[in-house]
Amino acid sequence: MKSTNQITSEIISSKNAKTIAGQFYSFDCNCSNQTPSSDTILELVVKCSNDFTKDIAKKALNSMNDGFDLRLSSKQSWCIAYQIMNNIEVYKLAIADYIVECEKLNN
Repeated sequence: MKSTNQITSEIISSKNAKTIAGQFYSFDCNCSNQTPSSDTILELVVKCSNDFTKDIAKKALNSMNDGFDLRLSSKQSWCIAYQIMNNIEVYKLAIADYIVECEKLNN
């Protein structure tokens, strides 16, 4: 069985904007969506982005930390996805580092 971090790494490495955006928004029901990878991806965007997507990710994480469900619009989800797609190598390195840090904490 794959860990959430391995799945998140595969999602990022897929280079598929719809797959990435689908971690935050369900296109089937046109509503917000939260997956096990959602918060990890948002944390990476906060760490790696220096534009408005960082603000979107911060607000979403803060809302989730306050006990609310993840609420991103379709447009916000696509913005996050394209932030990752346009900087894919940065995010591949960031998820690899994230996985190493998590492993250190678990050992």
